[in-house]
Amino acid sequence: MIEPQGFARIWLWNMKLQGRMCEPVTDFGDDLKALIDQMFATLTLHEGIGLAAPQIGVFKRVAIVHLPRTYEEPWMVIVNPSVIEGIGKSKVTEGCLSLPGEGINARVQRFASVIVSYQDMQGETCKDSLDGLEALVFQHEADHLNGMFFTNHLSRFQRSRIFHNHKRSIAKRMPEDLVKYYVTEWEQERIDEQRKRSETAIGSSATGG
Repeated sequence: MIEPQGFARIWLWNMKLQGRMCEPVTDFGDDLKALIDQMFATLTLHEGIGLAAPQIGVFKRVAIVHLPRTYEEPWMVIVNPSVIEGIGKSKVTEGCLSLPGEGINARVQRFASVIVSYQDMQGETCKDSLDGLEALVFQHEADHLNGMFFTNHLSRFQRSRIFHNHKRSIAKRMPEDLVKYYVTEWEQERIDEQRKRSETAIGSSATGG
């Protein structure tokens, strides 16, 4: 497969990402479009069907859903999404691009159908009724924006098994493969520290300090 241009490295799961809430999007300009283009390139590279911005280290309430046999357009963009109502129950096997490897899938119970609200790339508010795989992927990606993974819906035993398999799979990967496609926990901490220093410097400059 030819790698798409402009893809981002995916942040690997770790406990510090649990509960990390994303900020609402208020600017629907060029920066948002650039982010979505990068997310689509990343999703294409990994042959996934959904990706949330925090999975590439951008903690904004943005996600994309791509079901090739469903959409005429390349993707469905969901900004500031929320599930208004859930109907029925459905169980489906889920995985996560932030938890790559073998033995890292599990059956998750979600709403079979959902009524949702979100904004598109232009900031227009949309309200849709989704069912089937589309509803399930929407819920999965919306979870990411609230600091949740599909593992939050599993038993403690199931989570322990998945995290064990995840760590084992990562340990088996070649270092150059990890560096090229993923951001490990230690690097995430370094990136966050750099962000904090940058934000502090900007704040001091703005107040004349």
